[in-house]
Parts: sequence; C-alpha cells; structure tokens
Amino acid sequence: MVWDLVELPPRLAVIGAGPIGAELAQAFRRFGSAVTVFDVIPRLLGREDADAAGVLQQVFAAEGIALALGAAIARVARAGDEKRIIYTVDDEVQTLAVDEILVAAGRLPNLETLNLAAAGVDYNPRGVEVDDTLRTTNPAIYAAGDVASRFQFTHTADATARMVLQNALFPGSKKKLSALIVPWVTYTDPEVAHVGVYDWEAEKAGIALHS
Repeated sequence: MVWDLVELPPRLAVIGAGPIGAELAQAFRRFGSAVTVFDVIPRLLGREDADAAGVLQQVFAAEGIALALGAAIARVARAGDEKRIIYTVDDEVQTLAVDEILVAAGRLPNLETLNLAAAGVDYNPRGVEVDDTLRTTNPAIYAAGDVASRFQFTHTADATARMVLQNALFPGSKKKLSALIVPWVTYTDPEVAHVGVYDWEAEKAGIALHS
C-alpha cells in the first residue's frame, strides 16, 4: 500500500485518474517523484464537470505530471528492480519503466465469503441490493456504507448508517436514500468540489433543466 512506502519512489505510475489517483499523483509529484497517470478514459476526473477537470489537467501538465489518458494497459512486467507497464494509446504500443505502481482504479465489495444467499440477501458485483430505505431483499436486514451506495465516501457511510438506525428502530419515520444531497471534494490544488447533480446526470434521470 502507498502508506507503507518508507522511501520516495523516483518514478511512480498511478493507474486511475479519479479523485484518489489525482490527489496522490499531485502529492507525489510535489514530493519530487516523476509521476505518470494512466486511465482508460481520455481525461482526468471522469465523474466531474469537464471544464473543472480541464483546469486541473492544465495544472498537472504545468507541474510536470505526465498523462497517459485514453490508455489501455495490456500488462505489467518486472525487469530487475523496475516495473514496466505495456500500454496502448491511439493504437501505438508503448512501454514505461517505473519504480512503483499505485493502483487507484476503484473499489469492489468483498461479499462472497458472507454467504448472503443463505440470509436471503441479494447482491451484485457492485454491492448489496437495497431499496430507498436501505432495506435489503430480506426485510429484517438493512445495509449501509460503500456496499449500499454509489457514493463511496466516509461521510456518506456515516449518513447511511444513521439512516439504517432510524429506519430499523423507528419505522414510523422512514429516511430515504434518494433524499440525500451528497457533497464531495477532490483535494488537489486547485480543489474540485461538487454538490447535487451535473447536467448530464439530470438528463439521464429525466430531470428537466432550466437556464
């Protein structure tokens, strides 16, 4: 893990240009590492506003952070003390040698060992299936946190845990997941902050937009 490093890697590859990847890429660059950021999508912070992400992308370029965006990584191999990433950008196969690789490509729930099927709780590769009150397919069981929300943030986990307590113990006043307005911040310099929905999210949900 990145927190186990005891020496600054001279050359660092970051796989994933989302919030965690962007934050740590900039931090290690400012510490002095030569940093390259990889992602299969063609820009930083794919879930954020394109204009805001574009400002940060310009800052990254000015600070000397190399960006391999729209890149498909074929494999990673060891060559002595270094690691080599073989990837393709615009149909061109390239190789990058680095000292360490940070994978920040998202998280998946670890549910397979819980035998949820025995409890009548349905789940999928993204997490536990819940309704708007966080009740699972077993009416006696609720779920909270990263496995029950698309927002994988500490403050959202806290909010959903509070909702579960309310809904399980005081069923007369149900709290709904859809009522949450979730703010989040990517702690880069400059920061990228967000609350509510973007226009493309509203359009996808069938919400009319007014200028």
